[in-house]
Amino acid sequence: MAVSSSGSVSFSSMKTLFQVPTGSISASQLFRNSNAYVPDIADNSNVPDTLLVNGMHKQWNVSKLRGARKTALVVSVAWPPNAGYTASTNTITVSGQSYGNGTYVASASSIYDAGVPAYKALNNDASSWWASLARYSSTGSHTYTGTTTTTDKNNTTFSGEWLQVQLPQAITATSYVITPQWAGAYPGTSSVNQPASWVMLGSTTGANSSWTLLHNGNSASWTQSSQTFTITGNSTAYTYYRIVCTNLVSNTSFAIAILKIMGA
Repeated sequence: MAVSSSGSVSFSSMKTLFQVPTGSISASQLFRNSNAYVPDIADNSNVPDTLLVNGMHKQWNVSKLRGARKTALVVSVAWPPNAGYTASTNTITVSGQSYGNGTYVASASSIYDAGVPAYKALNNDASSWWASLARYSSTGSHTYTGTTTTTDKNNTTFSGEWLQVQLPQAITATSYVITPQWAGAYPGTSSVNQPASWVMLGSTTGANSSWTLLHNGNSASWTQSSQTFTITGNSTAYTYYRIVCTNLVSNTSFAIAILKIMGA
């Protein structure tokens, strides 16, 4: 984690810069509580050279951070969070967490049957999943054979079944995490219903032709564990995120056990 003006300052070096006592220091301690080492102000150019912390003056190297705002210290976290769920048809509601509280709306281009609805991909349970209708070829490269499309802002069309999440607030995504469908209906297999090529898109409205391409995915080596895919060059906060699968590794339905958007 770094903040940059004329140079960069790593999170690990902050303890030295701020002369923090031995032990760990959290982002919340730095910015939000009554013992914060960095004052909660908009412009660091007005930060004094000493801070009063727990009754003691603490020297910090303002020249290293002056001109860089505290919002540059971004911590990417999982949306939805990993706890505090209440699930219902098409939504999950998160409450009592330090961030990410609110209602998440799941939707999909199709569902295979009533047992695999879209919200099952958001409930942090790898033993359940969302699955689309069987609209991919059962042979060859398992290409999409259906008619569902998504169009981005550049009028590029992506053909394939999709899973979408509407977040309770807009976030700037830095990566996303997929936990694939694994055992369950297909014990002993390692690649059933997993995407071979796909795109991740973001939108502020969720309307067709409003989408921005964030990442092209392909050639993942799927295992039973989750995999993280990095989004580069994105500085826009989106409320809607959609993953569209164009080819499968095998079988005929696109499925995801858990989808997490990482961002802040």
